[in-house]
Amino acid sequence: MKLYTVDSITQGLARLLLREAEQVQHVVPVADLPKGTGEGDIIEAEIVDGQIVRALSKPDETLAQKQKIQAKLDKLKRKGKDRAD
Repeated sequence: MKLYTVDSITQGLARLLLREAEQVQHVVPVADLPKGTGEGDIIEAEIVDGQIVRALSKPDETLAQKQKIQAKLDKLKRKGKDRAD
């Protein structure tokens, strides 16, 4: 199984990006994802012939990624504020 980021959800379909190589994408039915999965979440999945065979939520990885992104945004905001002063 490999880690994927749920990049987007549109009209009942989810676009998954392979974490180790984000140019690799799969579009799968949202119904095949773990219950409660949303955009930006990280899941671990086995995908065979474009179909999810097995998928697990990875809430700890999702939280860590969101915290990392928020820290970067906060840093950029501080830099922008320092330049404006």
